[in-house]
Amino acid sequence: MGSGVAPSRSLGAWLRDGLRRFFGADGPAINLAIFRLAVFGWLLHVILHYHRSFAALVSVPVELRVAPPGYGLLLAHIPIDLPHVIVIRRVAIVFASLAFVGLFTRTSAFITSCCALYLLGIEELFGKIYHQYQHLVWFALLLAASPSGDALSIDAVWTRWRCAARGESTATASAVGYALPLRFVWLLLGVIYFFPGLAKLRAGPEWILSDHLTYLMYWYWSKKHFVPWLRIDHYPVLCHAAALATIVFEISFIVCVFSRRLRPLLVAGGIVFHWMTAKYLGLVFWSLGVCYAALVDWDALIRRLGVTRANSASVHRGPPRAVMVVGGGLVIANIFCGVFNIDSWPFCVYPEFADIVRNPTRRSLEVATRGADGRLQSMSAGIPEGVENRIVAATDRTERARLLGGVRTLIRRRATLAPGESVLVFDVERSTLPEHRARDPLRRELVLEVPAE
Repeated sequence: MGSGVAPSRSLGAWLRDGLRRFFGADGPAINLAIFRLAVFGWLLHVILHYHRSFAALVSVPVELRVAPPGYGLLLAHIPIDLPHVIVIRRVAIVFASLAFVGLFTRTSAFITSCCALYLLGIEELFGKIYHQYQHLVWFALLLAASPSGDALSIDAVWTRWRCAARGESTATASAVGYALPLRFVWLLLGVIYFFPGLAKLRAGPEWILSDHLTYLMYWYWSKKHFVPWLRIDHYPVLCHAAALATIVFEISFIVCVFSRRLRPLLVAGGIVFHWMTAKYLGLVFWSLGVCYAALVDWDALIRRLGVTRANSASVHRGPPRAVMVVGGGLVIANIFCGVFNIDSWPFCVYPEFADIVRNPTRRSLEVATRGADGRLQSMSAGIPEGVENRIVAATDRTERARLLGGVRTLIRRRATLAPGESVLVFDVERSTLPEHRARDPLRRELVLEVPAE
């Protein structure tokens, strides 16, 4: 009996020691500071450059809003209008800038995370979760709980000046407080990839060995109106290899973050993975790519280059309790969403792409104006993608009618029609084969007509 118990104890001790080393490791302040620059730099970019999107989204009729899971009763009490968006966006710009340069870093980071939760969540209220910004909100909140302003910041310079005036030292030192937030970032990145990879694995060999990936690419090429110059769809072996590599990368990410030697490979693999999805699916996840800054040991890289760096302003010797609470809560919340397949805001399971695509066809809404002479001319009505998907897939007539009523209101707001003109909305099914792109639709059904008032 003794020989049977000992290995179990040894394994338990090995796991405990491994977790203790992972979460109790020291780290330099500069690694955390560079991650702060990456997160708040990208948030500032998004908030500055997407102001027109915010204004367009709040102008969409209320009838087209769809509460994400967990927001059923709450959504009606959230003020979503242009005056609130304008004020909160201005506050976000100010405090994201302060968090980037490191002035009142923790307070600025917390206020920015709250503003981002509101602003970036508006896009998620129309029947589709986009997964572009959830992680930025998590990481901003994690940085608010951490000493990310102890290097490369105005706070650090100010602290050094005060310490120098008192004759105190500000010698730099590694500390758990600088490493622990990044450890949670690694785990969260691993969770982001793990559950989509697991879903693909559950889909079975067909996800890898069938024409699924080829048809999936055709679907996005048709939707986004492009065809890549290198047609890997002509080489089935390459498509199967790419499908297998996708699953291996996503499943193994969370394991590899525990290895210092494998983390650089994760950065390289992640760059290739996201480049390929951008190239062949038109899905750009640069907001996730910039967060790979957390996987790089910038301190070691700088020392190898022989660059002298300034000391950090203070030393945090113990693991900050706030980081433990926030980081642990973020990991638990996202694992919960992954296990129960909850897709919401700001916690979610990231895109799985686990449903097998077996036919090279795509359904969508197409909008056209009909002139007084009967001629049709294509137009963009600004129907949110999630609303379009729900109308096309709707089996409930009441729900479909409600959404089409909202589309009617949207068109009347955005289209100027002369007497005798009207706007027509069609439910269209087309072949996604690139060679068939110019052909007539396989099926077209008129679902809505909006005449001139």
